[in-house]
Amino acid sequence: MLPDSFTLEVVTPERRVVRATAVEVQIPASEGYIGVLPGHAPLLGAMGTGELSYHDTQGIHYAAVFGGYVEVLAGRVIVLAEAAERADEINGIARGRPRKARRKFWRRRLLRKKSQVPRGMPWSARTSA
Repeated sequence: MLPDSFTLEVVTPERRVVRATAVEVQIPASEGYIGVLPGHAPLLGAMGTGELSYHDTQGIHYAAVFGGYVEVLAGRVIVLAEAAERADEINGIARGRPRKARRKFWRRRLLRKKSQVPRGMPWSARTSA
C-alpha cells in the first residue's frame, strides 16, 4: 500500500526554507515541472528557476526557487536550491532582511542567469530554461 504523505525539505546553503509533510509537490526542473505524489519512484534531477508549490493538510503553499538539485526518495523529497524564499517572505511578512536587499539579491541572480543566454534568443525560451 502506498503512503499517504511524504516529508518535503527545501534547503539553501544559508538555511532550511521549508520542512513540511506534503501530499503533493510541483517542482521546477531544468526541462519542465515535475509532479511528485506519495510513492513516487526514486529520482535525482537538476532544478530550474520558478515556483515550487506543495499541498499539505492546511492548503497550498508556494516558494520561489533558483537552481540546484532535487532528490526523490521513499517518503522524502529534498530540494537543494541555490536560492529559495517562501511566498510570505517575498511579500515581506515574516522576513528580517529589508525589501531592498531581497530585490537586489534576486536581481543579481536573475541577471547572472540571463547573461548565460545567447543573444537573439526569444524571451519565452529564456524564461523556460
